[in-house]
Order: sequence, then structure tokens, then C-alpha cells
Amino acid sequence: MKRKERKENGFTLAELLIVVAIIAVLAVIAIPVFGSRLENAREETDIANMRSAKAAAVAMYLSGEDLENQTLTSTGTTCYFDAASGMLVADVPVGYGRGTATDGGCEDFYMVVNPSETVAQATYSGTSAVAGKYIKVFMNDTGTIQLVWEG
Repeated sequence: MKRKERKENGFTLAELLIVVAIIAVLAVIAIPVFGSRLENAREETDIANMRSAKAAAVAMYLSGEDLENQTLTSTGTTCYFDAASGMLVADVPVGYGRGTATDGGCEDFYMVVNPSETVAQATYSGTSAVAGKYIKVFMNDTGTIQLVWEG
């Protein structure tokens, strides 16, 4: 009697199920970690935009002129930070805030730079609901610069 030899090509069903189970476990672990990293990146982008807005406002203050090339006065001037160009503009830009409502963000991020104080004051709240908002900048001739998310 001759025995037919069985060819051992391919994988068994059990082997495939084990591989699928391992991939599922890795996905369950990786997706929340990736989501939190993405949220941190969004919040850091918002904070970086605040720093850029502050730098643009300080540069304008040091020039002593507002957007219309008028001398800054005690009544001050209000303008907006355009994140796409990195410049202060007179017109309200399209909202560029990226933050979402999770703990640790920068909702109502409010920064004041005042020469009479030794440091800038900045406040952060527990969540960052600045998605779709833009930064409003106010400054006057005494050196006070206020940055607030609006929109």
C-alpha cells in the first residue's frame, strides 16, 4: 500500500487565528497611545501659535507703530494673528486652533506681557477647546500685550 504524501504548503487555520489575535491585541494597545500623542501634538501647536503671536506683537510694539503705520497710543490697537503667514493682520483670520476638549490643554489661554511686571502672566485651564478659534492681540504704548483665543 502506498501512502499519499501530504504537501505542507501554507498555514493552518489555527496558526492564522493566533496571528490575527496577536495583531488585535497590539492594535488595542497602540490606538489609545497614538490618540494621546496626537492630542498632545495639537495642544503644543496651539501653544506654539501663542508664542508666535507674542513674538509678532512684541516686534510691532518695538517698531512703535500699529498695522496702519500709526503710532501706538494708550488706547491701544487690536489685531489678529494669522498662523498661515505668521503675521498680525487687521481682518479676522480663518480659525486655526487645533485643541480638543481633553484634560491638560489651553482653553482660554490668556497671556499678558506688561513691562511693569517682571514676568509674563499666562493661565491655562484644564481643557483645550480652541478648535477652530484664532488669536486676538491687543497692545498699547505702555507695552501691555494681551493674547486671547476667540472665535
